[in-house]
Amino acid sequence: MSNNDGSHVVPTEVAQSKLKACMSCSLIKTTQQFYTDGCDNCDFMSLAGDKERISACTTSQFVGTYVVMNPTKSWVAKWQRVASFVPGAYAVHIDARLPDDIVEQLEENGIRVYSVVATTEKPA
Repeated sequence: MSNNDGSHVVPTEVAQSKLKACMSCSLIKTTQQFYTDGCDNCDFMSLAGDKERISACTTSQFVGTYVVMNPTKSWVAKWQRVASFVPGAYAVHIDARLPDDIVEQLEENGIRVYSVVATTEKPA
């Protein structure tokens, strides 16, 4: 569930096969939640209502999940560099990267995308 009032972003499914992570911030939601609300941290990704964009910018290829309830006070949120993001469920590791054409398009619009989690090595 996602609300514009600043409340927590909670996936409406619990089976990992039904969940996707944003490849920019690692927020985990269902495809339907991304379709309805977009990414709560990455408005610049323009995911709401765009199935092709959701398919290109989110992935089910992630390992591990952690939940942040109060990002500004959480050492885990600071460690994972999500302290400025909305409370919610996040992927520990993502096995995918944003497509080059999307990165280029965002950079042309003055947006520099930094992946929150490492994409080259899996955690031990």
